[in-house]
Amino acid sequence: MEELLYQIKNWVWSAPLLFLLLGTGLYLTIILKGMQFRYLWFAIKQVFSPKHEGAKGDISHFEALMTSLAGAIGTGNIVGVTTGIALGGMGAIFWMWITALLSMATKYAESLLAVKYRVMDKRGEMIGGPMEYIERGLKWKWMAVLFALLGSVAAVGTGNLIQVNSISEAVSATLHINPWITGIILAFVTGAVIIGGVKSIGHVAGVLVPLMAAFYIIGGVIIILFHLPDVPGALLLIVKSAFNGQAAFGGFAGASVMMALQTGVMRSVLTNEAGLGISSIAAAAAITDSPGRQAMITMTGALLSTLIVCTITGLVVAVTGSQGVVGADGIAISGASLVIDAFNSTITGGGYIVSIG
Repeated sequence: MEELLYQIKNWVWSAPLLFLLLGTGLYLTIILKGMQFRYLWFAIKQVFSPKHEGAKGDISHFEALMTSLAGAIGTGNIVGVTTGIALGGMGAIFWMWITALLSMATKYAESLLAVKYRVMDKRGEMIGGPMEYIERGLKWKWMAVLFALLGSVAAVGTGNLIQVNSISEAVSATLHINPWITGIILAFVTGAVIIGGVKSIGHVAGVLVPLMAAFYIIGGVIIILFHLPDVPGALLLIVKSAFNGQAAFGGFAGASVMMALQTGVMRSVLTNEAGLGISSIAAAAAITDSPGRQAMITMTGALLSTLIVCTITGLVVAVTGSQGVVGADGIAISGASLVIDAFNSTITGGGYIVSIG
């Protein structure tokens, strides 16, 4: 089964999808005249702007952004990055950067359409996202249904199974709690939030996501400051590996340029969901008077999740020399275990920062 899934992954994430994701981001960047760079500061200020007169929706700008980031900050930025490094080498981080910069335009477009074509359901809550704008904008009912089905599979797979696996692995490594117990507790806590609907999800995400992001970022920055002389070398390694590949060493099997590119694009989508479309569902619930305003706010998520948090994770792994470290089974560690090893190497009890994050 594992080998079959590995083959399917390689087939899905082959050249055509890489071209579509990067090509769409580049195309939108060109026709929007680089708006993700020109309006970035304005977009950041809008995150904290008050509700405008005549605005409609269920949750604030900030809560909508935090809801869209909730699935990425933590699992995607910690586990996604380290598994990417384990597969594609440090060069994967460079391609994550490039994909994220282009993908900001993709996130803008997704969110703009989500707000423009949103509708109110029987409970008086706003609903929107790709399934709505594909059906109402393109008039492709069959494609809207297909997206909803595949989006649900993605939400369970990358949005649920990877997350609970990563959390239980981290908690087991630091607190030695059985993964089953962690899973049951998470199921009840998550269920209690989801039952309250989008407003409940938004309120909880608006509190938890900034706290866990700040907690993890501060811990990562402290480690980087401890190893400040090694940072230039780490950045040089990231750039060189992106174009030359990275040779095998320790428990690291080595990676080609194509593997770095493939893994970088794949992990970028995991960390900011640009091109996936699911995060725009949260944008559709935002209290806003303008689709463009909310789209710019959602766009900043790629900056925070990929260009800031992922970079911190990558630099922590690089400067602590944790890449290629092997576990008791003789296999190179990856995922949450790799970040825990990196944090523990510099900060006493650093693994707890990773587990909480």
